[in-house]
Amino acid sequence: MRLIVLDPGHFHATLLQKDMYPEIAPRVAVYAPLGTELLDYLFRVSLFNSRAENPTKWELDIHCSSQSFDELLRDRAGDIVVFTGRNRGKIDRMLPALAAGLHVIADKPWIISSGDMPKLEQALDLAEKNGIAAYDIMTERYEVTSEIQRALVNTPEVFGEPVKGTAENPGVFASSIHHVMKGVAGVPLRRPSWFFDIVELGAPTYNCRR
Repeated sequence: MRLIVLDPGHFHATLLQKDMYPEIAPRVAVYAPLGTELLDYLFRVSLFNSRAENPTKWELDIHCSSQSFDELLRDRAGDIVVFTGRNRGKIDRMLPALAAGLHVIADKPWIISSGDMPKLEQALDLAEKNGIAAYDIMTERYEVTSEIQRALVNTPEVFGEPVKGTAENPGVFASSIHHVMKGVAGVPLRRPSWFFDIVELGAPTYNCRR
């Protein structure tokens, strides 16, 4: 199978290519406008290809256009479309890709407004109807230590029974930090301007109570 990367505005697209996969062809079609986000993606992939230990062998077929998504659907240069980055309107691009019979993998969140929940349901229904995948790209959720942690928390003999809380005194309080500045795969991360626009990215949730 062959990957198609659309507008790789987030490093999640690059991390997908940190390793090679026997089921995936080394040649990847990339559709994006020419700009800093595309250049950053290309730079990171080149580092994976040139590293001393276990280098990757990706070949990139790059299409630079302001109409990148329309060209992607027209060309059908692969089987799996990768959606990362800009979250507003992400589901509106995923739907035509699924309708065209393409597998879709996308980073979170797929939607940033509760009003788009019907579109999310439609996307999952399309995938089931067409026998294709619509999958969450955030692989750490399925990493073995996360799976073990989930199993332990849901085993009363190990974890016990959760305390039933209230809004004023929650039984569980979780806190998460999303760093603006950090390194990814050994390279400092540069956030694009839209990362700070909640209309484009969605409003982050830093604390969760239950």
